[in-house]
Amino acid sequence: MTHTPAPWAIADGHAARVCLISELTGAALDWAVAKCKDEDPRMDTPYSTEWAFGGPIIEREGIELLCESLGFRWVAIPQKGPEWRGPTPLVAAMRCYVASKLGDTIDVPQELINLATLEG
Repeated sequence: MTHTPAPWAIADGHAARVCLISELTGAALDWAVAKCKDEDPRMDTPYSTEWAFGGPIIEREGIELLCESLGFRWVAIPQKGPEWRGPTPLVAAMRCYVASKLGDTIDVPQELINLATLEG
């Protein structure tokens, strides 16, 4: 099956790469959340690191958070669908939110992938 990039992923002429939602972190994850909310992803809103931004999404979407592995791994459980994991509650919840809107993969601009590599 051939994957066709979403029009907004490459509309500005930048290269994009298909990424698993389960692997998104940092700027790439925040960008994906902004896309799901129909917001300008260039605003760099820190959904996955700041409760003031990610918390309202968790509450509105009814995402349940559980700690496993003595706080080193978090599980986000949506109202419907599979659970998602992450190193922090916000990362797990934002992955859960994006996946509930877009599925298991997303086209992410290459510059955000490069930035995530430098951050990690």
